[in-house]
Parts: sequence; structure tokens; C-alpha cells
Amino acid sequence: MHIRTIKGKLALAFAALASMVLLVSGMALTSLLQANERFNSYLAETNARAVLVAKLQQAVDQRAIGARNMLLLENAGQVAAEAERVQQSHLEVGGYLEQLQRSAQQSREITGPAAALIATLVQVEAQYGPVAQAIVALGLAGQRTEAIDKLNRECQPLLAQLGRASAEYARYADTRAVVRQRAGAADFDRQRNRQVAVCLLALASAVLAGLWISRTLHRALGSEPALLGAAAQQVAGGDLSHEDGAAGMPDGSVMASLAQMRRALARLVGEVRAAAHLIADGSAEIASANANLSARTEEQAGSLEQTAASMEELTVAVKSTAQAAQTAADLSMAASSVARKGTGAVASVVDTMDAIDTSSRQIAQILGTIDAIAFQTNILALNAAVEAARAGEQGKGFAVVASEVRTLAHRSAAAAREIKTLIDASMANVAAGGKLARQAGATMEEIVQSVDHVVDIINDISLSATEQSHGIEQVTIAVSQLDRMTQENAAMVEETAAAAGQLKHQALHMSNLVGTFRLGGDRPHGQTRPHIERNQRDQLARPALLA
Repeated sequence: MHIRTIKGKLALAFAALASMVLLVSGMALTSLLQANERFNSYLAETNARAVLVAKLQQAVDQRAIGARNMLLLENAGQVAAEAERVQQSHLEVGGYLEQLQRSAQQSREITGPAAALIATLVQVEAQYGPVAQAIVALGLAGQRTEAIDKLNRECQPLLAQLGRASAEYARYADTRAVVRQRAGAADFDRQRNRQVAVCLLALASAVLAGLWISRTLHRALGSEPALLGAAAQQVAGGDLSHEDGAAGMPDGSVMASLAQMRRALARLVGEVRAAAHLIADGSAEIASANANLSARTEEQAGSLEQTAASMEELTVAVKSTAQAAQTAADLSMAASSVARKGTGAVASVVDTMDAIDTSSRQIAQILGTIDAIAFQTNILALNAAVEAARAGEQGKGFAVVASEVRTLAHRSAAAAREIKTLIDASMANVAAGGKLARQAGATMEEIVQSVDHVVDIINDISLSATEQSHGIEQVTIAVSQLDRMTQENAAMVEETAAAAGQLKHQALHMSNLVGTFRLGGDRPHGQTRPHIERNQRDQLARPALLA
């Protein structure tokens, strides 16, 4: 796709630079994420297992120290305390081994040597743990000789083997740390070199984009902005004689377009100057149009005589039409009176409907009162019954309350009957409204009859209008001729006067405007402009004198 606009090219260049920045940022972020993942993996797996092995060795040592102290101490309480220490350390050893095995099983990066060392630790502890427990049991039983013998003969070799396995795993963990460190350093070097390469590429792209944008702008403008502004100022000042800097400009550039505009404007100004001289000659023709006005005025006089004769005949027909119109007016008044009756009937219907609406609102209020009373009655009756049952002999007062409640209930029933009465009254109002509506319908029938009568009268008027049409036709023809001639005369007079004034002012104004431009071969404005204005005034004065 070929981009032609400066805006599009700038957008493309900056989009490319932004893409390079995003690429560099993405690569840096990816490197950080990978390094963080390696570090977290080291902490979560290799280093964590090394810490577990160290804790395991510490617990094993504590267990061995406790077993030794049991055989050296004489106090029974101290022996028991050391035995408890041995048991606690034994539980810790088992817990650390279980965590170590679970970590090895769940790890995705554990190596064969690490798994073998962990298996060795588990195997040695499986042999050493029962021996340590047996020594504790012998010590608690007071069999020190057997315990010391078992300690020297069985426990010490296993303890040494377990220590070697722990030390071997520690060395393995250190080796893995060194390997990971070297791998991280190598990866850092690769990422650094890659980042430097991408940054250099981005820098080169920025330089190329800058050169491309500069070249594109220069090709589009065609020159430096200062020279372009100076050329535009010359055109704005009316100087069309200079062609400096226009040669050798790229086609389609602003400078080339400005030069083309300057040449076209110079050609146009030359043509306008020539046309200004012709305007004066054309104004002389305006005077001849006034000679036709008198002849058309005489023709209008004859048309007016015919119009007068036709008007006499039209007068008789107009009288007849006036009488019929008077009769139609009387009937219209009667129809208006009937319509007013209908309006009164409709108003009565509206009043009746308002009364129905008022009754409906009263019904709604009474219904609300009845609902409230019924609700309170139920509550009072329930409370009175409960309290009277609880009070027993002393509940007579509550019985009185219950009686009052029943009275309220009777009143509620009476209110309901009142509601029924209001509803009946509302229905009666509705019936009255229907009756009034029928009366309104009858009134409307009278209106229709009156309107029919009016239609008959209008027919009479139509017949009279037919008689008038013949005279009106003659009047129309004469008036049309008179109007057409009058309009032509008026338009011609107005056009003549307006055209003469406009031509006079426009000729002077055009000469002044064109005089502001300076073409190739012109003298300065101070020498040419007064001379042009004098010539224009002389040419405009001649036709006016002839008229």
C-alpha cells in the first residue's frame, strides 16, 4: 500500500518506532520473567530441599546427643528429659524426611543424583531410627552396658553414614547453585547482546525514519518553509512578477503549486484589466432601453378602457353574490347557535362525569376506613380473647373490651352498607350521564340539518359565481395585459437604474482592485493607478451624457 499523505507517512514512521520500542520492552520483560522464574524455581526446589536436609541433619544430631546424654547422666529426671528430647528429635526427623520425599515427587526439575541422595537418606534413617529407639529403651530400663555397646557397635556407623549422605547432598546443592548461576550468567549475556542489537536496530530505524521524513517534507513543500512563506507573502501583497525559486521544484509540491497559482493569477488579472475597459462601453447600451418605456405606457391606456367596461358587468353579478352570501351568513349564525347548544350538553356530561369521579374517590376513602377498622377489630378481638382466657375471673374487664370490639365490627358493617348506597348513587349518575349524552346526539343532528341547509345556499352562490366568471375573464385578460406591461416597464426601469449605478461603481472598484497587482513589465503602483482611474472615469462619463 502506497501512502501519499504527509500525515500517513508521519504516522507510519512513528508507528514503526513505537513498534521497535515495544519490541525492546517486550524482550526485556520476557528476560526478567525468565530470570524470576529460574530464581523462584531454585528457591522452591533445590534450595528448599537443601534447607530440609540441613534441618534433618540437625535433628539427627540432636537425637544422637540426647541418646548419649541418657547414658552419661545419673539423675532419673534428667534421663527422662533427654529421652523426651530424643523422641521429639525423632519425630522431627520423620517429618523432614516426609517433606523431602514429597518435594522430590512433586518436583519437575529434580535430577537423578538428587533423587538417589534422598533415597539414601531415607534408607539410612530407616535403619538408624529403630537403633536409636532401642538405645533409648535400654537407657530407660537401666541397662547402660547394653545400651553403650549398641551405641558403639550399631549406632555410630549408621550415624556416620547418615552424616556423609547429608554432606553429599549439601555439596550437590552447592554444585547445582553454581550451575544455575553460570546458566543465568550465560543467559544474561545472550539477552544483553540481543537487547544491544535491537537497540542499535531501533536507533538505525529512528535515523532512517528521520531522514525519510525530512526528505518527504522537503519533496512535499518544494523548498524551505521560510522561502515558501516569502513567496506566499509576495502573492498576498499583489506582486505577481517574480518567479524566483520556482524552477526545478518537484511536481505536485507546494512551491510548484504556488508558482502555478501565481502564473494563473497573473493571467487572470490581465484579462480582468481588459474586461474593465469593456464595461464602460457596455454601460452606453443602458440608455437606449429607456426609449421603449413611453410606447408601452400608451398601450396600457387602451387596456384600462376595456377594464372599465368589464367592471360594470361584474358589478351586477357581485350584487347577486352578496345577497346569497348574506343568506348563507344568517344560516351560519343559526348553525352556530345550535352548535352552542351541543356544547352546553357536552359540558353537562362532563359535569356528571366529574360527580361520578368524586363519588368514586369517596368510596375509596370509605373502603380504606373499613379496612383499617376491620384490621384493628381483629387485633383487639384476638388480644381480648387471649387476655380474658389468661386472667380467668379477673378477665371480666377484658370481656368488656371484647364487647367493644364487637361493636366496632357492627360499625364496620354499617360502613359497608353506606358504601353500597354510594355505589348505587354513582350508578345513577352514570345513567344521567348517558341520558345527557343522548341529548347531545340529538343536538348534533340539528346541527347536521342546518349544515345541509347552508350547503344549499352555497350552491346558489356557486351559480352566481358562474355568471360572474364571464365578466371576470374579460377583466382578467385586460388586467393581465396591463399587469404584464407594467411589470415589464417597472422591471426595465429598475434594472436600468441599478445597472447604471452598479456598472459605474464596479468599474471604479475593479480598476482599484486590479491596480493592486503588479505584473511583469508594469510600472510601480504610484505611476499607473491614478492614470487608470482617470481613464475609467472618463469612459463612464460619456454614456451618461449621451443618455
